[in-house]
Amino acid sequence: MVIAKANTYGLEFFIKVVQNDLDTELSWLGERRVYGKLQPTIREGKVIPEAYIGGNKEYSEIFTNDKVASTIGFYVKSREVNNYITTAVIDVIFTVNLKEIFGNDLRDDERAIDDAVKILTESQYVSSLKQVKEYIPEVFADFDKTRIAHRDMEPFYVFSIGIDLTYREERGCT
Repeated sequence: MVIAKANTYGLEFFIKVVQNDLDTELSWLGERRVYGKLQPTIREGKVIPEAYIGGNKEYSEIFTNDKVASTIGFYVKSREVNNYITTAVIDVIFTVNLKEIFGNDLRDDERAIDDAVKILTESQYVSSLKQVKEYIPEVFADFDKTRIAHRDMEPFYVFSIGIDLTYREERGCT
């Protein structure tokens, strides 16, 4: 399920295209939630990743939900504009329950990465893939990790894929 604003503009429009690609093309089993752009939010003195969840300015901490098989979100690291072409450097973050998404007891972490890489490589606005990060300390280096520490235990797996998302702003909204 893609969770995005009804009307998206700028970078959020292009992220939504990639969200839809991941949601429709990943063959993973179980419920999937594909959030858009993550917002670093300070709560109780800690920086946590929040994403838009609907309604009027409703944001919630994500990646702590063990009731779904997979959760995906887009952490925008930077944007560069050159002659009206924007390139956003983004970490696409995945938290998955390997047992649920593949329906077996194997530790298919490499298969999860391969599946995600394939979809991102084929996505229209993804111009390059940079690096794969694994496990909570590396993937969530910019965030407080206290509430998500349990996500690194079997059968859970956390990884991110760094992408460049390149686009020319010529659109209104969707």
